Amino acid sequence: MSSPTSTAPPFRVSEFMGPYLVEMCVALVLYGITTAQTYVYMLNYKTDVITLKTTVAAVWIIETIHTVFLFRQVWFCAIMGFGDYNAIGSIEWSIIVSFPR
Repeated sequence: MSSPTSTAPPFRVSEFMGPYLVEMCVALVLYGITTAQTYVYMLNYKTDVITLKTTVAAVWIIETIHTVFLFRQVWFCAIMGFGDYNAIGSIEWSIIVSFPR
């Protein structure tokens, strides 16, 4: 009877996912700060010009999209690719879009 073959990854999964999860936590804290600042700004500065309000809203929307892409990458690596070392070691399109050159 043959045993199932298991190929070890060329890296330790904790060395890859550990720092990524720390980065994710830092990004979420910064996203929360950005959201709070945007909310306070929109409540307190109703008389500002529309271009400034649009810029603030655009920064918040871009940060929201960035956070969604980070969550998608963590979901892909930790949930969808659980046990698949090739999936953990690959970079998905959401991260490529999130960090342009």
